[in-house]
Amino acid sequence: MIFKKLGSHLLIAALLVVSVSSCDDLFKKHDNSYQGPDKVEFTPLSTVLQIGAGQSTTASTTAQLIGEQRDSDLTFDVIVVDSLTTADQDDYSLPANSVTIEANSSAAPFDVLVNGDNLNAGEVVDIAVQLQGTDGVEPAENLKTFTVTLQSTN
Repeated sequence: MIFKKLGSHLLIAALLVVSVSSCDDLFKKHDNSYQGPDKVEFTPLSTVLQIGAGQSTTASTTAQLIGEQRDSDLTFDVIVVDSLTTADQDDYSLPANSVTIEANSSAAPFDVLVNGDNLNAGEVVDIAVQLQGTDGVEPAENLKTFTVTLQSTN
């Protein structure tokens, strides 16, 4: 009888040790942070603006660093993507042809100035701008283009 009780206690203790050791992975912290090469992206990737004749406004996005902050500025050229842009050049302007993410920062704003002077009633046009790589930091392929859609309210 004593051996039966001792045996069952040992079995319970053994099962407890096995179950606790197999649950160890449940309590480990997993690092879900991005581990690839540094990249840059636009966020948001698009915006839709309704605009009338004689009106002007600003479409804003943010150039966001994907990776660790740098101890020096990162400047990225921004180009207009002609193949994706249907707006006349008179419908928009870029206040700058680049965006700079300052040292010890992860983001910087970028603006596209737009106006409705040349839009016909009901017309819808797009303006697409794209980040270019610099200093070993390339744009994320599917996050590098910001598209502004202008809808005429004329």
